[in-house]
Amino acid sequence: MVVNPRILIAHRFALVREAATQVLGSRFRASAAGTSFEEVEAILRTEEFEVILLGLTWSGKWSGVPVVSRIARAQPEARLVVVAGHNDWHLCQAAIEAGARGFLVEESPMPELLSGVTTVLDGLLYVTPMLLQAQAHESRDGLTSKNLAILQLLAEDRTCKQVAAALGMNARAVRHHMSEIRRKHGVPPNEQSPWRRLWTTTQNRVA
Repeated sequence: MVVNPRILIAHRFALVREAATQVLGSRFRASAAGTSFEEVEAILRTEEFEVILLGLTWSGKWSGVPVVSRIARAQPEARLVVVAGHNDWHLCQAAIEAGARGFLVEESPMPELLSGVTTVLDGLLYVTPMLLQAQAHESRDGLTSKNLAILQLLAEDRTCKQVAAALGMNARAVRHHMSEIRRKHGVPPNEQSPWRRLWTTTQNRVA
């Protein structure tokens, strides 16, 4: 592992920056930036870091995988650890192909940040167990990680609008996923509220 590595926490949400700085600052030289993506780029032009903890959503035109590609070009020697807004296996794959060495989600427990950073500093790839678990669900049921996130909330008796608000989606997209979940499980459209049963079935298959 690199001795006394420098870590940049680049995320637009102050709460994420503060929590990550508190966790990582006890072990590494950690600094934070996030008022804008342009601020992050300006810092990277003058300073070098061993690890960059990188959020994917910024105001303006920068968001998603292009953010990873741009930062990877700016500091090709740095280990990039993506912090995504939600579990998405395809996003994880795309981020790694673009240059990321780690993938976390914003809801990951803060101590997991330390595990992720330590792992990539050792030269290994790190993917949050939350995503690996979701992928295990998908391989058994044919459901995507987003299907599973929606199904779990529906099983808690949340309405379509409540699910949409919780996941930052619109209600139309949620209804599309609901239809997709029914189709994959062979549930007829006229069956009322099958969500708790389907979620229990999915959990039992994984167990």
